[in-house]
Amino acid sequence: LDQMYHPMLVWKGDGAAPNISNVVPQDYVMDVSKRVAVITGPNTGGKTVALKTLGLAALMARAGLWVVSGAGRRGDSTSAPTPIRMPYFDKVMADIGDDQSIVQSLSTFSAHVARVQAILQQVTRNSLV
Repeated sequence: LDQMYHPMLVWKGDGAAPNISNVVPQDYVMDVSKRVAVITGPNTGGKTVALKTLGLAALMARAGLWVVSGAGRRGDSTSAPTPIRMPYFDKVMADIGDDQSIVQSLSTFSAHVARVQAILQQVTRNSLV
Protein backbone atom coordinates (compact mmCIF):
# COMPACT_ATOMS: atom_id res chain seq x y z
CA LEU A 1 0.00 0.00 0.00
CA ASP A 2 1.83 3.06 -1.25
CA GLN A 3 1.43 6.61 -0.01
CA MET A 4 -1.53 6.14 2.28
CA TYR A 5 -3.00 9.18 4.05
CA HIS A 6 -5.26 9.38 7.07
CA PRO A 7 -8.40 11.14 5.74
CA MET A 8 -8.72 13.43 8.76
CA LEU A 9 -5.22 14.79 8.12
CA VAL A 10 -6.13 15.54 4.50
CA TRP A 11 -9.62 16.93 5.08
CA LYS A 12 -9.51 19.28 8.05
CA GLY A 13 -13.27 19.88 8.14
CA ASP A 14 -12.90 23.61 7.66
CA GLY A 15 -14.54 23.58 4.24
CA ALA A 16 -11.22 23.95 2.44
CA ALA A 17 -10.22 21.67 -0.42
CA PRO A 18 -8.29 18.51 0.50
CA ASN A 19 -4.60 19.21 0.92
CA ILE A 20 -1.84 16.60 1.19
CA SER A 21 1.06 19.03 0.97
CA ASN A 22 1.68 19.03 4.74
CA VAL A 23 0.92 15.35 5.36
CA VAL A 24 3.62 12.67 5.26
CA PRO A 25 2.42 9.65 3.27
CA GLN A 26 2.83 6.17 4.72
CA ASP A 27 3.84 3.03 2.83
CA TYR A 28 2.87 -0.43 4.05
CA VAL A 29 4.66 -3.48 2.67
CA MET A 30 3.96 -6.93 4.01
CA ASP A 31 4.72 -10.35 2.61
CA VAL A 32 1.53 -12.37 2.09
CA SER A 33 3.03 -15.24 4.08
CA LYS A 34 3.41 -13.03 7.18
CA ARG A 35 0.57 -12.76 9.70
CA VAL A 36 2.09 -10.19 12.09
CA ALA A 37 3.52 -6.69 11.76
CA VAL A 38 5.10 -4.69 14.56
CA ILE A 39 5.24 -0.90 14.46
CA THR A 40 7.88 0.66 16.70
CA GLY A 41 9.35 4.13 17.12
CA PRO A 42 9.84 7.08 19.44
CA ASN A 43 7.09 9.12 21.10
CA THR A 44 5.28 11.33 18.55
CA GLY A 45 6.80 9.18 15.81
CA GLY A 46 3.49 8.48 14.06
CA LYS A 47 2.79 4.94 15.29
CA THR A 48 -0.82 5.64 16.30
CA VAL A 49 -1.51 7.51 13.06
CA ALA A 50 -0.02 4.58 11.13
CA LEU A 51 -2.26 2.06 12.91
CA LYS A 52 -5.37 4.20 12.50
CA THR A 53 -4.60 4.90 8.83
CA LEU A 54 -4.22 1.22 8.02
CA GLY A 55 -7.34 0.20 9.96
CA LEU A 56 -9.44 2.98 8.49
CA ALA A 57 -8.21 2.16 4.97
CA ALA A 58 -9.25 -1.48 5.47
CA LEU A 59 -12.72 -0.41 6.64
CA MET A 60 -13.11 2.15 3.84
CA ALA A 61 -12.16 -0.43 1.18
CA ARG A 62 -14.52 -2.98 2.73
CA ALA A 63 -17.36 -0.42 2.52
CA GLY A 64 -16.56 0.29 -1.14
CA LEU A 65 -15.14 3.76 -0.47
CA TRP A 66 -12.06 5.26 -2.09
CA VAL A 67 -8.97 4.91 0.07
CA VAL A 68 -6.94 8.10 0.44
CA SER A 69 -3.70 7.27 -1.32
CA GLY A 70 -1.21 8.93 -3.60
CA ALA A 71 -0.31 5.56 -5.15
CA GLY A 72 1.17 5.97 -8.60
CA ARG A 73 2.10 9.60 -8.03
CA ARG A 74 5.50 9.18 -6.41
CA GLY A 75 7.61 11.95 -7.86
CA ASP A 76 4.97 12.91 -10.43
CA SER A 77 1.99 14.86 -9.11
CA THR A 78 0.45 15.15 -12.59
CA SER A 79 -0.08 11.46 -13.29
CA ALA A 80 -3.34 9.73 -12.44
CA PRO A 81 -3.21 7.54 -9.34
CA THR A 82 -3.11 3.79 -9.79
CA PRO A 83 -5.60 1.66 -7.88
CA ILE A 84 -4.41 0.11 -4.65
CA ARG A 85 -5.03 -3.50 -3.69
CA MET A 86 -6.41 -3.87 -0.18
CA PRO A 87 -6.94 -7.33 1.30
CA TYR A 88 -10.40 -8.14 2.64
CA PHE A 89 -10.57 -8.38 6.44
CA ASP A 90 -13.67 -9.83 8.08
CA LYS A 91 -12.96 -7.79 11.24
CA VAL A 92 -10.75 -4.81 12.01
CA MET A 93 -9.92 -4.53 15.70
CA ALA A 94 -7.41 -2.47 17.68
CA ASP A 95 -6.32 -1.55 21.16
CA ILE A 96 -5.02 1.99 20.91
CA GLY A 97 -4.69 4.38 23.80
CA ASP A 98 -4.33 4.60 27.53
CA ASP A 99 -7.32 3.42 29.52
CA GLN A 100 -6.40 3.19 33.16
CA SER A 101 -9.30 2.43 35.48
CA ILE A 102 -8.91 3.36 39.13
CA VAL A 103 -12.50 2.23 39.81
CA GLN A 104 -11.76 -1.28 38.53
CA SER A 105 -8.20 -1.29 39.97
CA LEU A 106 -6.71 -1.78 36.51
CA SER A 107 -3.26 -0.48 35.66
CA THR A 108 -2.62 0.72 32.11
CA PHE A 109 -0.90 -2.59 31.33
CA SER A 110 -3.63 -4.79 32.78
CA ALA A 111 -6.29 -2.75 30.96
CA HIS A 112 -4.43 -3.43 27.68
CA VAL A 113 -4.17 -7.12 28.52
CA ALA A 114 -7.91 -7.30 29.20
CA ARG A 115 -8.74 -5.58 25.88
CA VAL A 116 -6.32 -7.76 23.91
CA GLN A 117 -7.84 -10.86 25.50
CA ALA A 118 -11.33 -9.71 24.42
CA ILE A 119 -10.06 -9.03 20.89
CA LEU A 120 -8.39 -12.44 20.62
CA GLN A 121 -11.64 -14.16 21.55
CA GLN A 122 -13.37 -12.57 18.53
CA VAL A 123 -10.83 -12.61 15.71
CA THR A 124 -10.42 -15.06 12.86
CA ARG A 125 -7.47 -15.79 10.61
CA ASN A 126 -8.93 -13.17 8.21
CA SER A 127 -9.03 -10.35 10.76
CA LEU A 128 -6.82 -7.27 10.98
CA VAL A 129 -5.76 -6.68 14.57
